Amino acid sequence: MTARARMIAGAVATIAGLALLLLATRSGRTRDISRHDLPYHIPRRTQGPPATPPSGPKQPQATKAGRAGLPGWVHIVAYVIGIGVAAAIVALAIIYLMRLLNRLDLRHHRREKELSEDAELAPEDVARALAEAVDETLVTIERGETRDAIIACWLRLEDVAADVGVARRPAETAADLTERVLATHQVSAATLSRLADLYREARFSTHQLDASARIEARAALEQVRAELSRAAATQ
Repeated sequence: MTARARMIAGAVATIAGLALLLLATRSGRTRDISRHDLPYHIPRRTQGPPATPPSGPKQPQATKAGRAGLPGWVHIVAYVIGIGVAAAIVALAIIYLMRLLNRLDLRHHRREKELSEDAELAPEDVARALAEAVDETLVTIERGETRDAIIACWLRLEDVAADVGVARRPAETAADLTERVLATHQVSAATLSRLADLYREARFSTHQLDASARIEARAALEQVRAELSRAAATQ
């Protein structure tokens, strides 16, 4: 069980214990109050003519049994049963919560295992995937407006770099990961820098890109393709 699951279970157990303690305390303070607990005062005799009994049918007096409350043991049994039922409900809730957290932990570990099994591709497979992506970009660079074509080419390389199994570092962007993956397969820093600069200019600048930018991007992509081919040949 993870630390978060243990913390949640501990909080639930603490709340349940406090609830049971409060219920037990209230049950200890409760007692049956009968008429015998009240102070008895002898009424003073007053002078005067005797009271005339009221006319009409005589009202039956309440019997002692009718005036008396429930026996004290009944209240005790009721509170004991109530505490037992509350404890059972809390216990069932805790068991259900623990099972749910264990199920979530199992799914988390299973997902981590699946991710670990999807290990990074072999270097030759990565080089092949990058080369195929570059071939696609050499077709894309000839289509549409220059700015959109350059952006589409770089984003295709980012997609491939993210799919080969290389983990991104904490402070690394998608563009940084793409440059690192290409550099790992012997693509020169100058070629990467020029292609990345063209992408950033097309993505974030507001001025018009002319045909020269397309030509530079095509040349950089062809250089990347050639360097990937040399790297694959030496492996």
